[in-house]
Amino acid sequence: MSSPAFTVALAAFNEEDWVGSAIRSVLAQTREDFELVVVDDGSTDATADVVRGFKSDPRVRLVRQDNAGLAGALNTAVAAGSAPLVALIDADDLWLPNYLEGMGSALDSEPRAGFAYTDGWSLEHPSGRFRRRTSNARLGEPNPPPEDPEDFLRLLIEVNFVFGLATVRRSALLAVGGFNPSLRACEDYELWIRLLAGGYRAARVPGPLAVARKRAGAMHTDERNMLSNTREVCRVAAEDLNTSDEVTMLARRRMARIDRTLEKLDDGAMSTLALRALRRRLGAIRRAVIGRRFWYPGTPPEVAAAFPELVRRA
Repeated sequence: MSSPAFTVALAAFNEEDWVGSAIRSVLAQTREDFELVVVDDGSTDATADVVRGFKSDPRVRLVRQDNAGLAGALNTAVAAGSAPLVALIDADDLWLPNYLEGMGSALDSEPRAGFAYTDGWSLEHPSGRFRRRTSNARLGEPNPPPEDPEDFLRLLIEVNFVFGLATVRRSALLAVGGFNPSLRACEDYELWIRLLAGGYRAARVPGPLAVARKRAGAMHTDERNMLSNTREVCRVAAEDLNTSDEVTMLARRRMARIDRTLEKLDDGAMSTLALRALRRRLGAIRRAVIGRRFWYPGTPPEVAAAFPELVRRA
């Protein structure tokens, strides 16, 4: 096999029910010049056995390690690979078949870009319904996004509108030090900020080219953890990086907002669990009232074509 163009990095911790379909979505890519490194990050379930089920494909490699967290597992995957481009996929997410093709074309045409990103559909589990608005649209991604890294960074400090399943140049990733293993979440967000602060541009790839499967118990549902790690990302931008005064100011302002939110949680104004329960109830009411505007009518056509098993039956 010739040298791969992509190292696909997949970190998995107790993902036996999800990792198999994520791997199949990688193997179904229109571009075949990749190596897939799956890091079993100390799982206690059958995650490793599921990955071993793909051993007939020489592009799939399993690496097992003691639990080091998502960032540490991704660094292991990067180190185990050798391709010039590192493509990220989570165990509970899926790529559409032209994901790698789109990423490769974007980075080939923009040599100053350190990473390329796209958009994704959000699939709610277990209902099987797709949100009408894509991930980036819900987060207010600018259209078009700024070409200048400094302009992009100023907007990104306010909100992370970059869909996480991005592809990064290995040279840029190594130049900024890889993923930050001290973070227990938001490791991708912090990486985008370090790349932009280092002068690397972001290439936007037309999409959506992925499906994010939203489920209970996933990392993003832990509000305190997400807030604390987002605050650390802002602190890095304000204190550790060579950024402009404006970026520093914006980062400190967001840190202050997060601190106020954390203080409310600590003061017992509303416990995290109660807050989540209230949000779930309000969300259910809202979706029932405006369901047709909230949910996609059926299954997006490109998703249905790639993943017939996700077509929702009435």
